Order: sequence, then C-alpha cells, then structure tokens
Amino acid sequence: MKYSNDEKRIKQMYENIQTPNYDIKRNILNAIESKPTVHKINRKALIAATLFVVLLFVGTAGAMGMFGSFKVFNFPNENTQSGILEQEIIPEPTTIPEGITIISNPDEDQAVYEFTNAAKAGELRAAYYFYEEGSTAGNMIVSPIVVKNYSEMEQYINDGKVAIPLPKYIPSGYTFSSGSINLYLTRSILEIEPSSIVTQNGITYMTYQLPESYEKNIVEYNMVYTNNKGEYLRISPYLNPAFSEQVSSEFGTSDTAIAENVNIPGYGNSLFIHDNEQTWNYLNQLILYNKVEPIETIYFYEKIIDEYVLKVEHVPCVEILNTITIKISTDGLSKREVIKIAENLN
Repeated sequence: MKYSNDEKRIKQMYENIQTPNYDIKRNILNAIESKPTVHKINRKALIAATLFVVLLFVGTAGAMGMFGSFKVFNFPNENTQSGILEQEIIPEPTTIPEGITIISNPDEDQAVYEFTNAAKAGELRAAYYFYEEGSTAGNMIVSPIVVKNYSEMEQYINDGKVAIPLPKYIPSGYTFSSGSINLYLTRSILEIEPSSIVTQNGITYMTYQLPESYEKNIVEYNMVYTNNKGEYLRISPYLNPAFSEQVSSEFGTSDTAIAENVNIPGYGNSLFIHDNEQTWNYLNQLILYNKVEPIETIYFYEKIIDEYVLKVEHVPCVEILNTITIKISTDGLSKREVIKIAENLN
C-alpha cells in the first residue's frame, strides 16, 4: 500500500510514540486497597445523565426521536401496598454550554471496542490507552457464554455460585430461541497472567484465559422464546447492589405506559408495566425483586477527569451485589400469563 507524504508523517509519529509502562494488576489492587467510595446513584439522575450524553453526542433531534417524553415509575422495594408514584419527564432541547469542548479519540475508541468485543468463550479482553496528561481510557470485557437450549442453561445456572431462578412454566406455542450468560469479575482475576500483551499505535491489548471455575460467576442470564407469529418472551434475571431501604426503586418507561403493584409470592414489591402502544417494544413487562447472599465483584466506572473537556477514565472499584432483579418482557402474552411465569420461577 502506498502512503502520501502526510500519511507517512502520521504513521511515523504513531510508531515513535513511547507508551509508559502500566501495571494494570497493581493499578486495580491500589484502587481496591484505597477503599474508594461507591456512591448510590438515584435512578432518575442516571436516566437524566444518560439522556444528557445522548443529546450531546447523538444530537437533539436524534435523541428526541429515540426517546420522546418518558415516565419514571417509583415504587417501594418492600411489599407495603404503597401506591406507585408517576413522574413524566419531557426532554428539553440541549445545547453544548459555551466554553465546553468535547474531546474524543474516535480511532482509539473504535480499536478498543472492536478488540474487546471480539472476546471468545473463556476469554477476558482488556485494552487501554493514555490521554496526553496521563489519564487512561479503555475497556474490559468477559465474553458471554452462549447457550443452545434450556437444558444447557439449566446446567450452568445450577452450577453457579448464586441461586438464580429459572422458569418452570413457558406458555404453549413458545420455543427456546436464544440464551446467554454474563459473568462477574472477582479479585482472583488479579492472579491470572495475560496470555497475550500487544502494544500498537499507543494502545495496549491484553488477552486473559479464564479458568473453568469462572463459569460459576454468573451475574445475569437472558433467555428468549418465540412463537410462530414472531412474538417473543424474554426472561432476564440479574444481580445488582441494593439501594437503601428508604429509597424506592425507579424504572423509566415510555410516556404511553401504565403501571401497578402486583404481589408475587416469595418476592418483594413487584411492578407490572403495560404499554398498549409498545413504544419501547414490549406490551407487558413484570419486574421482580429478591435478596441474595452478598457477593463481591470488581467493576470499572467512568470517572470524569475534566468537566469542561469531557474526558473520563475507567476506575477499578469493588461493589457488593446482594439483590436480584428479574424482568419478564413480552409483546404478545397477557398479564395473566406473565404473572403465571413469575409464579413458577424456581
């Protein structure tokens, strides 16, 4: 391939970059040992923050087309028979404040994304690069486990460290379509040496081979069933940190949805959402809560390092997961059938 003179100069500049040594294991250990504070984020604030980012990077018109106005349903975790609070949120057109500059490294971010998302079964992939002032950006992904049928899913879940319920009732006419399992990271990952480390154009790429025992670290599974009309049923349990007992749970929905509390034996307060318009691609959705034995995980959150130049870095941190949330979503089944599925989770 022939390069122009400008391309040659750029290529030479990249090849001459000296990447400083970076010990990712030591970095994670230091962050854990310093016991960083993990702030409990209010879900409305999280939705608003996500919307703000979308407005900035997708554009106001595009984001408004994606979301329109939406609601937040606020309901207590415990089955106290309290009513649901409903708040409508209408996104306002947002412009970038004067003096704020958006700095992005699209080429590096795309390379990191493509590498980490190509992780194969049994692999953890990490990639990072440095901003000019020395902070880091990057990503880390454990490849999900893809399952072929219910029996395979059942085997994985039964061998897992945390008891996650499986559906024992599926309505007639629905057959297994797809399934996947996501895993959480623990401190033991710090004892594994990468099987491959490559630095290219200022980006460091690392591949880890996970031990078989990691398949027991199940944090979430997704199963999709479909019928001959193309209608779907999705069952998605996942582990998450509990909010304060005094703080209600909040879920965003489209502005055309309605909701009510329902009582499912063995669970805390449950939220049933109905959207006849199917604005967010479901007709009925049921959200259940329960407590589980606490587990410690390692995760990375995005820390803002410059509020005027929108830069973030991925900071390693410890989080305790002690709650399970189960979502049952469908575009074809009735409320009665959805509740029956929930009543037969085991």
